Amino acid sequence: MSVAPGRRRWWRLLQPVVVVAILVAVGSTLPFEDELSLAADGALAHESHTGEIVGDWKGDRAEFAVAGAANDARYLLARDDAGVWRASATGAGEVSARAAELRPSMQRVFGSVDPSGLALAFLAFFTALSFGITRWWRLLRLSGCNVRWWDAFRLTYLGMFFNLVVPGLTGGDVIKAVLAVRENPGRRADALVSVVMDRVLGLVALAALAMVVILVLGGPFAELRVPMAIALVAMVAGGLVYVNRAVRQLVRFEALLARMPLGARLAELDRAVMAYTRHPWELALAFALSLCNHLAAIAGVMALGVAFGVSRAVLGWWQYVAIVPVANIVSALPIAPGGWGVGEAAFHYLFELVGASGALGVAVSIAYRLCQLAVGLLGGLYLLRPGQRAELRSVDVETAAAAAPSA
Repeated sequence: MSVAPGRRRWWRLLQPVVVVAILVAVGSTLPFEDELSLAADGALAHESHTGEIVGDWKGDRAEFAVAGAANDARYLLARDDAGVWRASATGAGEVSARAAELRPSMQRVFGSVDPSGLALAFLAFFTALSFGITRWWRLLRLSGCNVRWWDAFRLTYLGMFFNLVVPGLTGGDVIKAVLAVRENPGRRADALVSVVMDRVLGLVALAALAMVVILVLGGPFAELRVPMAIALVAMVAGGLVYVNRAVRQLVRFEALLARMPLGARLAELDRAVMAYTRHPWELALAFALSLCNHLAAIAGVMALGVAFGVSRAVLGWWQYVAIVPVANIVSALPIAPGGWGVGEAAFHYLFELVGASGALGVAVSIAYRLCQLAVGLLGGLYLLRPGQRAELRSVDVETAAAAAPSA
């Protein structure tokens, strides 16, 4: 049963409102002036100051000039071995340095980003995408679709392009699936199911990776164990129940499909899904490619974090391996187009969970999405091919007709 057109229209109108509301909520927590927060220490109460950072705040030493203070009050800042800032006031008679949190303004964060870190992140994201394309290509071949790797590359980039520049119209996976079906007319169901399997394997690998690291690290990630365990168990258990032949026979699954609307088409899709269960080693390889895809993407996000000044003493590789999959799973929820707003809120929360700056987490999330946008825009180059735009217009008509409710 398809969703009523009125509900679809309302949801499309509501999504931008949801994105703006989330971004406003996240933005209200971000510093737009340099801030210094001093922890309580003995008789000294907690203090917060606005002002200006002087020096390289990404390094181990800097200064902070307090705004509006008499006698040009300043704090000398130095990182300890754990990467925590210690602040001591110049000429104020404080004997010991106090633990402090330095929060650079968002303008300073984006204005001082390291270009070499951005370049490294782009390289990592291209590598991650190559692993993902290879996974889908092998799944297509496994289903009987005779395609070249470059064909999978082209279809993936076209899907990414339309997912970015036409948000909410058809979606990247839908465009990719329809194009794959059109190019494999004899294996339509198999081509369509390959896209679904590709997405499912990617999500399962993402959840499994996060779950293992969260279990090992514990500490601040302990509160994520239950929700991540529920998500992983639900995905794995749902898949195992679906392909279990004894369960299918018990509930007379094929007979149920036959009685449903479009039963013949559903039965063909079901056949395509079950065909994958006869190739466990290929599925294992697809899972391994998914892990490589996610690890390369995590490396890219870490490169962005370093470029924005996130201290590696505070946020190391394994913390990123826990944070990025959780944030990506949250971003994949169909709440806002492209995950905008939702992802920023997730990175803000997860960075603060491990003691890093939530503002830097938002900066990393925004840069991550902009990198994905830049990579996806490259798919627009394929529109320059003769006849490609006409083909995509017919695809759009096809998907719109498929989404329309039957009379």
